[in-house]
Amino acid sequence: MHIGRYVKDLYSTRAIAFVLLLANIGLVLALMANGLYRRVEILHVVPASVSQEYLVTSDGNVSDEYRRQIALTLLPFVTNVTPRSVEFGHTVLLRYVAPEQYGMMSEGLGAERIYIVGNNLNRVFFPDATEIVGDDVIISGLERRFSGSILVAEEEREYHLTLRFKDFRPEIVAISSQHRDRARAGKSAVQSGRSETDRRG
Repeated sequence: MHIGRYVKDLYSTRAIAFVLLLANIGLVLALMANGLYRRVEILHVVPASVSQEYLVTSDGNVSDEYRRQIALTLLPFVTNVTPRSVEFGHTVLLRYVAPEQYGMMSEGLGAERIYIVGNNLNRVFFPDATEIVGDDVIISGLERRFSGSILVAEEEREYHLTLRFKDFRPEIVAISSQHRDRARAGKSAVQSGRSETDRRG
């Protein structure tokens, strides 16, 4: 009588094990099928604020409006920083840096981060104009720098972002900034050089 119950329990245990085996095989096959037939996902980065129509294609062609909005979305991660937020901002920005520029830009941002934290600096930038020149987006505005809560500098600055687009993804190729008066002086020198060449020609 006890042997009969043991045999019956053995058969029910085998049945449960067989069902679990079938479930595992089904799960493995489903995961393999998912891996084999998965479609390529397209990443489309949407600007923080969309105010006008824009065009983006997979081969890297983008409208000026999209280029402008992406630049305005990414720039605050490097221009609006405090000792507490600088690491996060730079980490986010580095996700969008072109692979071949990553090392150099990471090193530059790392040095800036140490300087900001070490001197308790805060920086805020208020953009007021943008200009597109080829792959560059030039964003100009007022920048204020504070040491703690004391205003130490206030000046008009221009930030130049060189962007390229690959499979819908924006990549930062270069970032630079300069005082707006120096930028204007440089443009004036270039324009006067061109007009002098035109007169000679």
